Amino acid sequence: MYCEKEFIDVGSGLFPVRHEVYVGQGRIANQRFIHQGMLLGYDIEGATFEQTDCGEYFVLPGQVICLPPKTWHTVTEDGGKPLQSIWMEIVGPAVESLVKLFGTSALNPVIQPAAQQEVYRLFREIGAAFHSPERVHPAHFMQRFYRIAELCHESSPLSACSKLAEESLAERAKRNLESGLHRFPTASRLAEKLGVSTSSLLQSCKKEFGISTTTLITQVKLHKACELLRISNHKLLHIAHSCGFQSPSHFISAFRAHFKTTPTVWRQSSRS
Repeated sequence: MYCEKEFIDVGSGLFPVRHEVYVGQGRIANQRFIHQGMLLGYDIEGATFEQTDCGEYFVLPGQVICLPPKTWHTVTEDGGKPLQSIWMEIVGPAVESLVKLFGTSALNPVIQPAAQQEVYRLFREIGAAFHSPERVHPAHFMQRFYRIAELCHESSPLSACSKLAEESLAERAKRNLESGLHRFPTASRLAEKLGVSTSSLLQSCKKEFGISTTTLITQVKLHKACELLRISNHKLLHIAHSCGFQSPSHFISAFRAHFKTTPTVWRQSSRS
């Protein structure tokens, strides 16, 4: 179900000009350029592989994605299970402040809110008002957009500075790896992204987790692979590539070393 409305004068508020509830499986879902405002989405069921100007991401059930204006965006369904997601384009003078409140960035647009049911309810209320034959005051939408942003803010990659200040370098690295970025960096590239030396990051990882930076990256990749094994029917070749492993054999070897079982056996047991 897709609906688009003409631009409405929203004063100083916010208003959705496009709203879509997408249901499908196993093909390219959409490719769009965000023209007028920000794009906000909520994954209800299944998973999607999002490609933007700045990177590639998996969006899993219960997660929110927030993309700024002037961004190319391609959505590919992660086939194997039904998919249902909600998408809307939001315009208005308050878009910039709303994007800042979400606390996302072009490199980290995916959020895992703690209050998923409330976020889902708010998305549905916005959709119902959008499709209402009666004119809905922009304040109705603005209140709900800001409430969603507030619920997501604590979980966002750029959350409150005081919390970031309390994080160790190794914790920052782990959070960065778990943020939804599809292509996993090397240890040196991760250190560069965090603005520190490779040796400083290694020391912090050993102090905080008792492992090297490379091992931390591998463990996060393996846990991401577990998510795909559980929610999709993709072959090991696809999962290995998606999670940054050089080959299926490399993936299976790393998986067995960490979990003491094979990916196939783990997948079967996770669904029993």
